[in-house]
Amino acid sequence: MVRRSTIAVLVCAALAAISSRTLAAAYDDFARGISANLQGDTALAVTSFSAAIAAGDLNATLLPAAYRGRAVAYLGQGKCKDAIADLNEFLRLKPGDGQGLEFRGGAHACAGEFQDAEDDLTKAIAAEPTLNAYWNRGRVRWRIKQFAGAADDFTHVVGIRPQTGYFLLWLELSRARGGALDLKVGEHDLHQLDGDEWPVPLIKMFLGDAKPEDVSAAASQGDSEKVARQQCEADFYVAEWWLARNDAAAAKPLLESASQKCPKNFVEYSDARFELSVLK
Repeated sequence: MVRRSTIAVLVCAALAAISSRTLAAAYDDFARGISANLQGDTALAVTSFSAAIAAGDLNATLLPAAYRGRAVAYLGQGKCKDAIADLNEFLRLKPGDGQGLEFRGGAHACAGEFQDAEDDLTKAIAAEPTLNAYWNRGRVRWRIKQFAGAADDFTHVVGIRPQTGYFLLWLELSRARGGALDLKVGEHDLHQLDGDEWPVPLIKMFLGDAKPEDVSAAASQGDSEKVARQQCEADFYVAEWWLARNDAAAAKPLLESASQKCPKNFVEYSDARFELSVLK
């Protein structure tokens, strides 16, 4: 006859084995979610992180990362509200986390909740003043036509990375849209860039040193792939130049062209579509 103590030991061992297998599965799902996000497989990432979270025994130090990882995957699918919900949970577990606030700001912007986005990004900057946080808040402020605030953010970005032409371009664009273009300051900033390579012609246009036709000529220089990219960008930024002059009629066909020509992962694509939605 088997002793009761022996049975108890066997039961405990079996339960421990089941728990170990479940725990291993949770870790496997978590790791699979991380890998899927890196590979751009958002569907697998959502499924994997959901399984890891549902297991209920994922290590407490990894659970916030699982919510954040699933939020990133949801954003990749355009499911902005689902991403916000997961980032709310992430921030409940890690209050005040700068990266979490930055991600949630991006999710709010994705949902068109620009004031909430600005609030989160302001908190993120207070926690950790990164280039990305300033850049993202600047673009949010640009969308809600707080051009002075956007220019201030892009000034910080240019200060951190002074030799990146596109950052300087957005600074001068925001100054122009806000009616606060300072040509001397702009020329000083421009001298930090080497040569006249793209997007320098666009910057010079906002500073008054080039005309839209000069930009079109510059955009046609290079191999076919480069020309396609430059022409789509030229359409968007020349449209912004016209909007700075309150000429929506001249800007609209250029924005329509940019929304058709630009790759969907370009900021010019999404921002051209946004501008068109405002002009309607």
